[in-house]
Amino acid sequence: MADPMKILFIMTAFAIIYMFQGSQAGFGAAIVFYFFANGIWNRLGAWPEAWYRVRGITYRQFYIFLPNRRIGRYLKTESQLKIGSAARAQIEIAKDKTGEYFIPSQGDEMFANPHGAPASLHNWDDSRAIPVFGREPDATKADGTLVPKAKVDPFLVHAAFKNDVHERRHTLNVKPGKLKWGIFGFLIALSVMLSFAAVYYTVLYGINMNCALHTKACP
Repeated sequence: MADPMKILFIMTAFAIIYMFQGSQAGFGAAIVFYFFANGIWNRLGAWPEAWYRVRGITYRQFYIFLPNRRIGRYLKTESQLKIGSAARAQIEIAKDKTGEYFIPSQGDEMFANPHGAPASLHNWDDSRAIPVFGREPDATKADGTLVPKAKVDPFLVHAAFKNDVHERRHTLNVKPGKLKWGIFGFLIALSVMLSFAAVYYTVLYGINMNCALHTKACP
């Protein structure tokens, strides 16, 4: 569906040009207006999310992994949700595929979209939400001792890669190869000089030829 507000912005921009009778100032004002209004609208989430936010309509977002391995983004207002034995949303992911997707009730299935609205993640063939947090649950030993789930700390990994002490130790007696920049530089400079010479010769030959034939191109 086309964004109706962006169509309105375009029509308003044309109206500004018409008001200024097609002058350069009118074109400038129209361009500034369009990009300013369009930028604000996109920052709010564009249609229909920006419309919901401006009007204060409560909504939630469903991210669904589609059969083609792309991710679909579906927005549903609170009035569009089905509340019953299981709160759910009816979502059409294709012309012949309409499904019911449950609203998550567990904390590890809930998160917020970039604009702060409640959101959930689903597979197209599963009504249940995918747990986003705590996907590797803690384990409990037979004596009741809790074993925390294994994690790979990204900040620790970053610090390890940033610290190149071990790498420098393994290359302590290895002489780094030196790139022969002199040869490469000479070849590059030679190529540039030949290119300029070819262009100069082509232009000069063209001028001489036109003058010999007494054409209008002769200066």
